[in-house]
Amino acid sequence: MTNTPDASPSPSSSGTLRNNLIAFFLAHRNHSRRSIAWIISCLIWGSIALLSFQTWSDYRAQEQNAYKHLSDTSRQIERGIVDLFATNRSISNAIHEAVRRNQHSRSSCPLVCQDELKSIRRLYNELTPGIELLLLDVTGKAVAETDPDLVNRLVGLPEIIDQFKARGGIQADVRFARTLSHAPAFMISRAIRSPAGDLQAIAILLEPLSVLDAVFDVPLLGEGRNVTLLDAKNTLLVRKPTPLTVNIGQQLEPMDYSHAGPGAGSFWIRSPIDRVQRLTIKRSLPYALTSGELILLVGLSPADYLGGWVFSTIVNGGLILLLITAWLWGLNTMRTAIEIQERLEINAHVTRKVLMELPIPIVIVNRNTHVIVRSNTAMIECFGALAGEEQPLDRLFKDIDIFEDWSRAATPITLVELMTRAGKIHAEVHCTNVAELDAYAEPCLLLVIVDVSDRVEREHHLKTEAFTDPLTGLANRRKFSLESKNLIAEAHHQGHDFSIISIDLDHFKHVNDEYGHDVGDQVLIATAKTIQLMSRDQDIPARMGGEEFSVLLPQSGLEEARMLAERIRHTMATTPIPLANGKILHVTASLGIATWQEGEQDIQNALKRADEALYRAKECGRNRVMD
Repeated sequence: MTNTPDASPSPSSSGTLRNNLIAFFLAHRNHSRRSIAWIISCLIWGSIALLSFQTWSDYRAQEQNAYKHLSDTSRQIERGIVDLFATNRSISNAIHEAVRRNQHSRSSCPLVCQDELKSIRRLYNELTPGIELLLLDVTGKAVAETDPDLVNRLVGLPEIIDQFKARGGIQADVRFARTLSHAPAFMISRAIRSPAGDLQAIAILLEPLSVLDAVFDVPLLGEGRNVTLLDAKNTLLVRKPTPLTVNIGQQLEPMDYSHAGPGAGSFWIRSPIDRVQRLTIKRSLPYALTSGELILLVGLSPADYLGGWVFSTIVNGGLILLLITAWLWGLNTMRTAIEIQERLEINAHVTRKVLMELPIPIVIVNRNTHVIVRSNTAMIECFGALAGEEQPLDRLFKDIDIFEDWSRAATPITLVELMTRAGKIHAEVHCTNVAELDAYAEPCLLLVIVDVSDRVEREHHLKTEAFTDPLTGLANRRKFSLESKNLIAEAHHQGHDFSIISIDLDHFKHVNDEYGHDVGDQVLIATAKTIQLMSRDQDIPARMGGEEFSVLLPQSGLEEARMLAERIRHTMATTPIPLANGKILHVTASLGIATWQEGEQDIQNALKRADEALYRAKECGRNRVMD
């Protein structure tokens, strides 16, 4: 019970501020989740972009390494071929010098002697083993040759002579030919001209292609390597490794140089020989300043230099796939969480609205501090300002032990007596533990207060009817039996004795017969009042039936029972009972007393002894007390 609540609520400013903060937090919670999802998405796609950039950078690095290797290799091969051309020029210059000497010395040989030509071959044989030399005049006639009938076995000599005659500035020509043993060879033709530029002779060098084996034997990456040497007509002169489907000296289809590679002079070329696309370095090798050129192609297939990159790409691809899967899963989970949260917030909003508008008083309390967190309208209307936010709950509930029971959920439903603005009520308090309320950080209790005053009154009325004699208002036999059991249990545990008084009205049947049952009822009521008046507060008087009464005397011995019985007898004998017809009726009673004895399990033996004492009192003349 509390003082009467105030007439109007007075919520605190701190509670209002906290509610505003909670509302702001709830309104922006999903927005924060979406921001977090956006940040995580940016991080994941940033990681994917970094992995992709790393993969692309690794590819470019591998490609640049291959390009550098091919460039170094092509330069090395180029130097070897240039050295070979330099040797050929030296041989041609030696022949030219021999021609000039013979012209000045007026030798018998037209241009150069056979022995001189062979001597030149022997001089350069170590540098160019297997070389054959031939000197033609402007008519195409062999002047000197290192091998008999060489002029007849070479193809295309008239064309070469016509070329040198028609193009006065041309100095040299390189073609594919075969040696006397039918091995592939270079046929290098060089013009010998006078100081005035007139064509004097043509020196033919037949040089086996095998002299380039050492030049082309360079370290390359993998089995996809390819070194190709073509003449100006796209005739295949050298191919390493040796092709199986194309012959040396065969003219190839034109190359496609439209796909540029990673560096200068590099191209992506699909070989017409094996149809494999390679990163290829193309170098043009002029064999004379005023003549044509050879084409050197050094290529490497991607499979030979991208093996490590392919493995790292697979790993990065797996990571990217994992990140995308995680991103999709995270988005789906976040979207589901947001949808669930939105539904929960809608449900929570509806629940809060229902709770606030229910006609039943509802209050939410901090479980630790017992301070009111929130009250609905019915609570404020019922209890006033005492039920406002931030108010201590003990101003409504004085029994502090109730809070402990509620906190432990030991008594989820408690019957209490409360003082409302309308007066005192009996109420059931339904208690529920809630972990947190919105953004309120501490655990709370939800209390629903149900007014059960009508039910309590009805229960009290039913209980009264069940345990009260309707005529006299005393306890009935059922109540007497129940209280005797309680006294016996108390006596067993605490060792307290108790006594019994049995009372029976004298000549009550005569009263009923002479005056009627209405008067008999008046006598019974008067007797009950006398017994009630003479009994102590702790005593339990009861009507056992008819004109028989009994009194239970807790913690009382035989002497105390005798004294109380004597007071009851004396009062009844000296107190007249006025009747409705104006007559006065005097009634006496006989009383028997007995004490409950230790070890007895019920009241029956003690009650029997009291009844026996009562019967002795009647036998001895009535209106007396016996034990």
